[in-house]
Amino acid sequence: MTTDRPVAAESLREKQAATNRKPFENAVVAAVIVLLLAPSAVWIARDHSVWPWDQAWYGQVATDLWFAATHSLRAWQITMLHAIDMKPPAITWIGQFFVPLRGVLGSVENALLFSILVTQGALLWTIFKIGEAVSRSRFVAFTGVVFAAGAQAFVGLSHQMFVEPLQALCVAWVVYIAVMCREWPVARSIVHLASALLLGVAAKTTTPVYCLLFLIYIGGILLSRRSRPNFHAEWRHWPSRILICLFAPAAIATSAWYLFTFRAAWRHARDSSYGDLALHYGFRAALGQKLVIWTRLFDQSLLYPFLGWGFLAAALLAAMFVLRSSQRRPAPAAILLWLSAAQSALLLLIFASNITVDARYMYALVVFVVLLFTGLCGSVPSRWAIAALLLICTMQWGATNAVALGARGMFANQFGRLVTPQPDPSQYDELTRAVQRTSLSNEWTNVIGVEEPWFNANSAEFFAAEQSLVTGVRSHYIALGYAQNSVDRAMHRIFSYRAHYIATLDEPHQEPRPNYLNLVALPVLRDMKSDSRFQQIPFSSNKGILLFERR
Repeated sequence: MTTDRPVAAESLREKQAATNRKPFENAVVAAVIVLLLAPSAVWIARDHSVWPWDQAWYGQVATDLWFAATHSLRAWQITMLHAIDMKPPAITWIGQFFVPLRGVLGSVENALLFSILVTQGALLWTIFKIGEAVSRSRFVAFTGVVFAAGAQAFVGLSHQMFVEPLQALCVAWVVYIAVMCREWPVARSIVHLASALLLGVAAKTTTPVYCLLFLIYIGGILLSRRSRPNFHAEWRHWPSRILICLFAPAAIATSAWYLFTFRAAWRHARDSSYGDLALHYGFRAALGQKLVIWTRLFDQSLLYPFLGWGFLAAALLAAMFVLRSSQRRPAPAAILLWLSAAQSALLLLIFASNITVDARYMYALVVFVVLLFTGLCGSVPSRWAIAALLLICTMQWGATNAVALGARGMFANQFGRLVTPQPDPSQYDELTRAVQRTSLSNEWTNVIGVEEPWFNANSAEFFAAEQSLVTGVRSHYIALGYAQNSVDRAMHRIFSYRAHYIATLDEPHQEPRPNYLNLVALPVLRDMKSDSRFQQIPFSSNKGILLFERR
């Protein structure tokens, strides 16, 4: 008996030392995550592009929300529920609280993209916690973080105002709950699961599908435990208390939003996946052909060029060490790895059955890929082997950020959203001047007569919202109609909305063979030039902007 006491005391001291080291190690991981995101911050500071369409819409609503919050509680409540339809509003609800940082960060765009970087940082931290729990190694978990941070999709979507990073964070949260639900009290698992799902459906309607198998797994574990959740005891756990206080009002707001806009949101989700609208963003083809396309996009977004080799090396090393040692991974961890593979395959099948083809929709799969990678690395006992895999991940991170910041000729297979910053502010400045010239009254509605990435109704609305933060004046901007193909209907729209100004581009600056968004742009311009009801007003522009006033 006496011989066991020193051993027990030594074990206790080791546990205490590990506990004391943990805050310092967490701080180091947090600092490394900031370092991994630093090139994206540089990208944002160098970029002077005009946000197009969806990104501008999200930015406009977030800006309007902040303006309403500082002027009228009733207006803010109305804007929260009705300013954005068809698409869930979480990105704008969160973004509004970053708008005040525009004075520090230089612009509303920079402030809102900072919210994306915060989301990406939270995603990397959650991935670290998942990897740590699955592999039982903080070094392996750290390698998984670098793996995720180097993916082309991760870097590309760190620079743009899209909902996919927030959706990926929600998926990672659900996966973390799946990892921890055997150890947590039942009440804690329920609180976290309810919060993750609430944020998920507020970010994107399809989020539950992205983690369907993990939700089934969590439900099975909680039911098998056969213990009643003790929410009274869980309330004393401060992280759960914070989640309850944050997400209880958010649940009311999200429920109200879906109550008012469910039909529009469902119709948009259906039409953008299977309807004729989706043909503008994809094509119909056999399931096998689509699977090949999506598999290539999967490789491009999450593995190319070096991560795929790193993943293969991890799989071979894991197989070699497992066969040599005759050890088997504990059943719960193995189940999670199989779930990740199955969930990825399920999502690829769903993507392939849709018409739309857009690689950013698969961004959340980075969570499953990293879970598989860290699970494999957890079976490799050699720290030197893990260090070599970390080096491969670091090479990918460096190469991807170099391409994003302007390096040429490095990637033959480049993610579509991985673009370089726009250093030329001329388009941004000209649209700013056009909005300043036409946004002169809260009662006015103006029309943008062309739909280009830098010159469209959504971008003008966003710029008008930004301007209202300074002037208090907020005119509105509409298009001639989405994919409008009738000149008569386009002209009727101008007069039915009693448009005050119409802004468009001169003929040399429009495409002679317009896309589906601009079929009537040139005919409407020619009609306005010859119609006495419109008068062109002076406006100097190097980009071809023309302004007309409706008499």
